[in-house]
Amino acid sequence: MGEEYYWDEIQGIGKLYTDIELVVGFEPVLFVCTVENDTNNKYLVMTYDSCNGIYVIRKIDNKELLDMLENKVTMEETFRNGTSIIKTYIDDSD
Repeated sequence: MGEEYYWDEIQGIGKLYTDIELVVGFEPVLFVCTVENDTNNKYLVMTYDSCNGIYVIRKIDNKELLDMLENKVTMEETFRNGTSIIKTYIDDSD
């Protein structure tokens, strides 16, 4: 589990920790997070607008993640095929 978490608490999920950074520019653009004390729950996180702290989060299982990494499905399809997608806003002042 990563040392740094991105969110203190997301309702219904908990604290998310960075596990794997998949696409990195100036900052991580696409990355996988795990839930505090539960590395089996993985979430695919996409930076939507870092200036305004907007991220899109989707729960993902190992097979879906592997299919995406092996180019069997695109990143877009991986997000679209999700049953639940969360959009979160991060307020840096808190």
